[in-house]
Amino acid sequence: MPEALATQTDDMDEISSRDSSIHWKIRGAASKISYRLFSKYGQPKFAAEGDKDFCKFFQETYAEKMLESHLQLMFKRKTGFVGSKTLNFNIKYVSTSIKIERTMAQLKPFMESILYETIVPIMLVTHKDVTLFNDDPIEYIRKQ
Repeated sequence: MPEALATQTDDMDEISSRDSSIHWKIRGAASKISYRLFSKYGQPKFAAEGDKDFCKFFQETYAEKMLESHLQLMFKRKTGFVGSKTLNFNIKYVSTSIKIERTMAQLKPFMESILYETIVPIMLVTHKDVTLFNDDPIEYIRKQ
């Protein structure tokens, strides 16, 4: 096995082992649950008639605090490891937050940082990605 491929495999194994640690599995599950709650109850205009009062309460009481938590985890990625499932649901939470005036006001100061430090780097295709695609396209797709 060529040295570059061996290093790449070791890096992916390390990321995979970190990603599968109980710490990141729990955070991933919590991020998923909070995203699902927010996407269902964060917008009263889309809620069922019986849920509108709870939706207003949820939006006024918890939406902004939960957004802050998701942003902290997302920005932690800049200096450390954040599990892929956790990061995925953090990004989903932020993208859903854009649709609500109250949470969008909280997001505005961070939009440039979110885009340029989190979203764009994730979307960029690196030399490592191209090499992986050429060597093992199935693994590349699984990683994506």
